[in-house]
Amino acid sequence: MALDPQSKDLLAKLTVVAKKIVYNPERMRKFMSMMGTPNGAITAVQSVISVIEQKTDVPPQILPLLGINVYMVMVDVAQAATKLQPDPGIMKAVIAKILQQVPAAHQGMERDQPKPQGIIAQGVPA
Repeated sequence: MALDPQSKDLLAKLTVVAKKIVYNPERMRKFMSMMGTPNGAITAVQSVISVIEQKTDVPPQILPLLGINVYMVMVDVAQAATKLQPDPGIMKAVIAKILQQVPAAHQGMERDQPKPQGIIAQGVPA
């Protein structure tokens, strides 16, 4: 997945924001309990992305990469805390699910947004 320089820069900035979210000890304790299963890890990643999306729009082309970056940060923190090596097979499976589910969850949220009503929906200038 090739990104243009502007998207790469945004991905780097959003990854720093994700690190700040994950490195919060109280949040990480919650994330650690979720990291025990692949579905829990996906939920933890989606939680972090949701927090980021509350503050800024995340372009769909970088969502999967941001999801992977968030997961890898969580794995690094969990590894440092437990001194245990993550299972490469599980990591591979979770990354594959992130690539499938993170963009799909984002699209689902867009569909759940309220549709414009009244004059705005009719395209009548204000």
